[in-house]
Amino acid sequence: MTTYFYTKDDTSLKGIQLADFLSHTDTKKEVTKRFCTALLVAYNGSSTICYVACDNQTKCSVDGLVADNMLETNHDEADTLIPLHALDIIKFHPTCLSIDVLSQDTDVFVLLVHVKASAQTDCQLTMLAGTSVSKPKNININKVVETIGVLKSKALLGLHCFTGGDYGGRFYGVTKVRWLARMLEKEDTDPIIRCLASFGLSGIDEQWENDVLEKFVVQVYSYNSFKYPSVAKLRYFLFRTKGSEGDKLPPTKAALLQHNKRARTFATIALSYSDPSPTQPELIGNGWVLINGVRVSHMTELLPAPSEILELVKCGCKTGCVKNTCTCRRHNMVCTDICQCNINELQCQNDEHVYSAIESDEEDN
Repeated sequence: MTTYFYTKDDTSLKGIQLADFLSHTDTKKEVTKRFCTALLVAYNGSSTICYVACDNQTKCSVDGLVADNMLETNHDEADTLIPLHALDIIKFHPTCLSIDVLSQDTDVFVLLVHVKASAQTDCQLTMLAGTSVSKPKNININKVVETIGVLKSKALLGLHCFTGGDYGGRFYGVTKVRWLARMLEKEDTDPIIRCLASFGLSGIDEQWENDVLEKFVVQVYSYNSFKYPSVAKLRYFLFRTKGSEGDKLPPTKAALLQHNKRARTFATIALSYSDPSPTQPELIGNGWVLINGVRVSHMTELLPAPSEILELVKCGCKTGCVKNTCTCRRHNMVCTDICQCNINELQCQNDEHVYSAIESDEEDN
């Protein structure tokens, strides 16, 4: 349950948990607007220029410095708004020597690395990720790009989207550190680096992407072994030799294809940071489906087992299973506890007790 708090400048938060105070979206919106207004007033006349982005609008402490195309934006997340404004400063204020971004979000980090790798600028980008003044944790974005190279810096965003982000989609039992280590050991000419660097861009052959990403999954799960050409063969090997089952196995190829669609969609959204008013991709059909009006992840196009087996496993009868419309009876099998007739506690005429009675009568005769 959420509670809306009406706030004024002198509202006291004493005795109120911050999580409770910010639990209602309208409260957060009002507090954000109040905070942004206060920031603009505080920096008015200062040598430091202050930009604020709130409620799809961009304002500045100095009149006339916000470009016309930046006055209104439609970004849903601050994750893409932050690099958007960093890039805007780099483009329209070439004399700017440094930009500091206060954030502890991994999404913001990989996007800032992408900004630095993509923009031709000497501007120093720094991410202030510390939790307190006494324990600063300043990340030199320029140094990151210089260390791992431009192409891998761009690929970092693709890797982050592929290995799981805010939308979920993480691979069970494989950490981000392990994925990153496997990527960084590749040469820039490796198809995996080229694939991740262009992940989410339009005009890329999706079949090629899917093939490359499948090989990457195989390498990571098999600790860089190149013996297994597909996830299917690797799954069989892990099941046969290590007894791995369920979550401990890499995804099937069909499940991986749906995962790739979702990851590719979010990579496209992330790359839209350079556009103030991007057209967002449609989610339904790109790894999601609507079920009873609710958007859910579409895990795979395949049935969990061949249809013949699924039909033989249980029936869905709502009567007593007396006719061949019962799939169990039609295939000369008795109904079991998982059949719908037994779940609904019907008087099943196709269970083992009935057959036992029939056999007993036949023996007596």
